[in-house]
Amino acid sequence: MWLATSLQFLALKASSDVLLFVYEGAANNDGIPLRPQLNGDKISVSGTWVEHLIEYPSKKAIVARLPVMIEGLMGPKYLEGHITIGGLQRWRLSA
Repeated sequence: MWLATSLQFLALKASSDVLLFVYEGAANNDGIPLRPQLNGDKISVSGTWVEHLIEYPSKKAIVARLPVMIEGLMGPKYLEGHITIGGLQRWRLSA
């Protein structure tokens, strides 16, 4: 099942692994691994996005860690809910 939002793609594999791919001009090669918790039709997925950045003009390497949370309702052909990254950015999911 693939869901598209304005910046993210969420891949739910049959093995229950969840990967979040963030596209900000260029795709990251590795998905952000998240741990799902299912309770009936409710899904809660959480993890940490580790982003390696370069600070300019000093060119200092920085490692940013942002919490990621996806919460919603999931059926056989739909997922509705919200994704929150870093506690600041929030998008509505509907597919």
